[in-house]
Amino acid sequence: MKLLVLGGTEFVGRALVDDALARGWEVTVFHRGTEPIPGVASLQGDRTESGGLAVLAAAVREGAGWDIVADTWSHAPSAVRDTARLLAGHAGGYIYISSRSVYAYPTAAGADERAPVVAASADGGEDDYATMKAGGELAATAEFGDRALLVRAGLILGPHENIGRLPWWLGRLARGGTVLAPGPADLPIQYIDARDLAAWALSAAERGLGGAFNVVSPVAHSTMGEILETIARVVGASSEPRLRWTDPDDILAAGVAPWTELPFWIPPGEAHDTMHRADVGPALATGLAVRPLAETVADTWAWLQSIGGVAPQRADRPRVGLALETEARVLGITREVAGTARGNSGSGGTGTGADGSTGTGTADARELVRSAITALFVPGDRPDRFAKAATSAADIVIIDLEDAVARGSKADALAAAVAGLLPGGVRALVRVNTVGSPTFTVEVDELLTLARVPGNGLLGLMVPKADGAAGIAALAARLEPRLALVPLIESAKGVQHAFAIASVPGVTRVAFGAIDFAFDIDASGSDASLDYARGQVVVASRAAEIGSPLDSPTTDIRDLDIVAAAAARARTLGFGGKLCIHPAQVAVVAAQYEPTEREVAWATRVLSVDDGVAQVDGRMVDRPVIEQARRILHRAR
Repeated sequence: MKLLVLGGTEFVGRALVDDALARGWEVTVFHRGTEPIPGVASLQGDRTESGGLAVLAAAVREGAGWDIVADTWSHAPSAVRDTARLLAGHAGGYIYISSRSVYAYPTAAGADERAPVVAASADGGEDDYATMKAGGELAATAEFGDRALLVRAGLILGPHENIGRLPWWLGRLARGGTVLAPGPADLPIQYIDARDLAAWALSAAERGLGGAFNVVSPVAHSTMGEILETIARVVGASSEPRLRWTDPDDILAAGVAPWTELPFWIPPGEAHDTMHRADVGPALATGLAVRPLAETVADTWAWLQSIGGVAPQRADRPRVGLALETEARVLGITREVAGTARGNSGSGGTGTGADGSTGTGTADARELVRSAITALFVPGDRPDRFAKAATSAADIVIIDLEDAVARGSKADALAAAVAGLLPGGVRALVRVNTVGSPTFTVEVDELLTLARVPGNGLLGLMVPKADGAAGIAALAARLEPRLALVPLIESAKGVQHAFAIASVPGVTRVAFGAIDFAFDIDASGSDASLDYARGQVVVASRAAEIGSPLDSPTTDIRDLDIVAAAAARARTLGFGGKLCIHPAQVAVVAAQYEPTEREVAWATRVLSVDDGVAQVDGRMVDRPVIEQARRILHRAR
């Protein structure tokens, strides 16, 4: 059999191609892409442009022909008309992937393919989705008659989904925490796996079937409860999701949009009957087989993990899913405002600020990060360690999505971090991945969405490998004023541009990464070899009038004398604190920054003298000396 797929590189088109190849068919795709598809002949063209069918027309003139054409077009029906007209004498049958949206609203529960459809024209242009699909059916039928197979699919799921419905639910339940589950749990949901759709359509066309068929699962196949519970089992979330089944009226009263904000879900009523209670008897009688729900969910999760956890998104479709702050509002999650001026307070210290901001208060978060002496990293994919880190003696915790997390675990780590920072969790900075990296945009988007949830614990972002000011400035422009921003300087370029980086409005302080810097300049990594770079970072911070920088972590976690020596050296060089990678390092670092009794006594004398006194202990008292004394007493507190 020879198959021509109009499209063929994404979701349903890809499923058709894969199924045909598995049957041993000869496959040609006509599409806009330029990437070759293994085992498939490609013809390039754009049906939306004048002359866009020229390549296909040339192939027909040269004698090309196909047993079956499969068309997934979702736009102007006139494009289906033109293509079907061109191919009518050169193909045996025409599969048009239509939609159950073509039915006039409302459609009664149990309605079959004889139900009325919306008014449309085969010559129509861009219009609403239902009208365009109905027009596409007319166009295909006008040219192929009873050889046109109209596949009226409903909700389509499975691997390679580029709408985002099942991927959103997978990501949300993988994140854990309390999940808004739209009720009732026994609400039927009809869907079709794209692979099952493709298998039935090709077999039906091969047998010469034509006409319209509803192609979705039977009404009794699955419910909203079964879907969400299956997803929860499949994702195996480290932070077990808790499904809070919520009355439909409460969800609607909160302004949440069915179907788009809560994918799959439509509350009981006419819209649900129209979408999820169709009769599918004819398709079942002609061989439609629907695989188990668990297989569709598991295969989609495996695919999503294999591409880094972020599903592709069709440019012509809006993103789906419920914002975290909306979910929190609907669930009624609130927290008492609490906090402390210094030190990490575990799960406390968040709420709605006096300035109307959410999460940790503006002054509290930025000042906490600016004045921190010890900052303890915890791997983002180890949420079991978040609470332990938060209750340690560290001034702040940094949840790490970068170096501490393997490439294949980035999505899991992000989900765990977001869950851990939700109300009732920890408060922490998050080190995202490098600006421009494959996961950077998604991480920032997710974390800034989290930042709008009342009572969240996000203190701000740490950005690794900061080489210049542009990327930092772009990120700073997106941050709420309350959030801290800490660029991590780890390269020769970063050191050269340290002042520009530190001067970006919104930067709280910078940090120095010795390990990556030493690798970048091919140095030994000894403290002495990196003194110049450390000095540049300290001077840049002071010149930009931001907080003193944090020094690089010491990798030795057994010999704490080495840690103590490194911390003492960092303090001598002008660093305001030090990054830590193990809880045992925290107290050792803090001790090196603790002022001695002698220093405290001297600082007290400096700040208690009369304005007219010019010296203390034989040393002139001017503004820098007074500022030094204030810093000593601040650390002593």
